[in-house]
Amino acid sequence: MDNGYNDTPVLLTGGVESMEQPPIGDLEMQDATPEEISSYKSTLLVVLYAVEFGLLYGTMATIWNLVRALGGISFKDPERIGSELAGAILVAMTLPGFQRLLRHILERAQLAAAFEGDVDKGKEHLEMILTGILGGESIHMGIKAGLAIVDNDPDKVKYAMFLGNFMAFFAAGLINEAGQMAIGRKLVVAQAGGPFPGNAIDAVKAFGHHWIDMDILVYERLVHCLYWGCYEVYGGGLPLLANGAVGMEVALAGGLWIFVSGFKVSFYWVGKLRARRALDAYASPAQ
Repeated sequence: MDNGYNDTPVLLTGGVESMEQPPIGDLEMQDATPEEISSYKSTLLVVLYAVEFGLLYGTMATIWNLVRALGGISFKDPERIGSELAGAILVAMTLPGFQRLLRHILERAQLAAAFEGDVDKGKEHLEMILTGILGGESIHMGIKAGLAIVDNDPDKVKYAMFLGNFMAFFAAGLINEAGQMAIGRKLVVAQAGGPFPGNAIDAVKAFGHHWIDMDILVYERLVHCLYWGCYEVYGGGLPLLANGAVGMEVALAGGLWIFVSGFKVSFYWVGKLRARRALDAYASPAQ
């Protein structure tokens, strides 16, 4: 159904696959020739990709942390478990829409980075795991940087967490780009989506459809909710099992490695499933 806007959201795969392919809903768009870009524009796209990554996940991680911290510091406290779930639901419901808006702005300006090229699945999974570990470590260091900025003052730390998270995910975005280029993918300008609705009512309808779409619910929001919610287990639970300050640091970093690597691999496969579903629907006689 054409409502004047590309209703198929960009797939999320730990922030990498989300920017590698045109939206599956516009099948005719996939045959378009990617724009050849100069070295200057290529450098600009690299920076913008990382900035987008930092803004998207830095903002969401900050909001998530603020909500989950409302339940206190004990990961065994039912109130903390409840705040973890609340934070996970909030991020799962808002992140896909926030990403869609950021991508739309960059696509309209022809400054949205994408990676093209098929690669061996084994190499791709190895890249996802390794860049996930490195990205998780960058997030760990970003958290430490945010704490250091305010000298670990508990009254000020919430104001510094966005800066720390932005720096962390900006670095993670650069790591993702390096990983994609290392396995042979080429940086191009993403194909623009459909035109933005011409009036406020149509815009509300387009974004409303995005919020109630079952594919988005099943393939994006539920998976996001699972991963952000489970961090209470592997982010909060692992340090409780660690001995000493060094062990706790390793456990915290390990939880982030699991978080990022797991995200990337899981969204890779749900992206494949969603693409198959879209192609099956397109080939169906009912269409």
